[in-house]
Amino acid sequence: MRSSSSAAAASSHRAGKPAAGLYVLFYTDEAMSGTPAFVPRDVPCFMCPDIPCAKACPTGALDRSMKDINAARIGLAVVDPENCLSHRGLRCEICWRACPVRDRAITLQPHQRGTSKHAMFVPAVHSDACTGCGICEKRCPTEVAAIRIVDPRLVQGRLGAHYRVGVPDGSPTAPAPMPADAAPPTPPAARPPNGAVDYLNQGAR
Repeated sequence: MRSSSSAAAASSHRAGKPAAGLYVLFYTDEAMSGTPAFVPRDVPCFMCPDIPCAKACPTGALDRSMKDINAARIGLAVVDPENCLSHRGLRCEICWRACPVRDRAITLQPHQRGTSKHAMFVPAVHSDACTGCGICEKRCPTEVAAIRIVDPRLVQGRLGAHYRVGVPDGSPTAPAPMPADAAPPTPPAARPPNGAVDYLNQGAR
């Protein structure tokens, strides 16, 4: 859904409040005047399955061809680990529970708590599934939300086409699978009785 990248930081000067929390940006805002936007901490996008805002938009600034609201990319949620309650060792999980695409956009990851044998679970955001709806920001219990919706360009890098970090299965450059009748790999040499491997002196005369 094409929406303003400054939606999460829109000015308090508004030209009205259309349905469901959508604002029309005023001329003093960063984005072009008239751009539809919303402030997640006030009223987030509630991920309506029929996407009524796009149908009602008179300019086409919101993508009317979208059929699945989960394909929207309004922004990206980013966690502030210094103020997130889960990162501080408290059991929270509110953003994870509130997420409409839970366990895809936000998952809980075990995180070691200092020298304690007990791990804590902290929220992790996955950009491939996060819609930027802002429900997590709205529901965050801290005084200032510890999870915020931002422009992805502010926080995401780009690897570059010249890097090769892995070859997906089925790729023309992927290695051919080993045939079923292939000889088994050569087992490693037996270790000395004491379990040590004297690799430094191998081949020495």
